[in-house]
Amino acid sequence: MRKTYLVVSVVWAIFIGITSLIPASGFPSLRLSLALPTDKIVHFVFYFVLTFLLLQVFKPNLKQNSNKLALKLLLTLIIVFFYGSLIELIQLLTFVHRKSDVLDVITNIAGELSGFVFFIILNFNLLKQKL
Repeated sequence: MRKTYLVVSVVWAIFIGITSLIPASGFPSLRLSLALPTDKIVHFVFYFVLTFLLLQVFKPNLKQNSNKLALKLLLTLIIVFFYGSLIELIQLLTFVHRKSDVLDVITNIAGELSGFVFFIILNFNLLKQKL
């Protein structure tokens, strides 16, 4: 199951990278009557799912040393943060048809932290024994 989550995580990360770096004009225009712009909702969902999937890779190891587990969980958050930030940096430095946005990074972080909290809630009983 661990390998499956790892493969799905990598495929999801590639999907995020591709959709973040191709021209936005290639996407259908979605207008939702919500408080947040559609692109921010997409960023939130992208990084929520990516974080949750990567954390699932470590789920079979919840019985290991608590320090090692905490380090893996923290490392996952750091990796996802840097991945999202790297994409925004690439947009800033190389692409004319895409704009880098600090609010995108903030939305990525919000999705990432929400995915982390969701993982913690689902695995609370296992984690409280370790951390």
